[in-house]
Amino acid sequence: MIVKELLTTGQMIDRLQVGEIAEGVGKGFYSGYQVKKTEYGEIVPVEVKGLENSNFLSLGSACMKTEWIILDKIVTFQEAIEELMEGKKIRRLNDNAWYTKFSVIEITLDNFYKEFLTCDQWVVEE
Repeated sequence: MIVKELLTTGQMIDRLQVGEIAEGVGKGFYSGYQVKKTEYGEIVPVEVKGLENSNFLSLGSACMKTEWIILDKIVTFQEAIEELMEGKKIRRLNDNAWYTKFSVIEITLDNFYKEFLTCDQWVVEE
């Protein structure tokens, strides 16, 4: 399992990129609450749990005590290969092993099917 860095609310706001999703962790009010950054820099809910009328992240004390993780952006196999050919590293979701263009060349054809084509959830290193 990949261990994610726990962020304070301020760190999450600073590091979250447009389109990325952060999730509150722990036992507090915002545990499981997901937010994303819009193209305008707003932090807005992805899934609102019991906050039907909320369209923004309230920075009250409960939120400020929350720890956050930034979730991986999942791409398809085809998108992962396109990014790989552009020189980025890729990995299978929930796998610690990163692949580069050069490490993929070393994989035999038999293993290529097992290692790559059977998985359609990939992460690209940003």
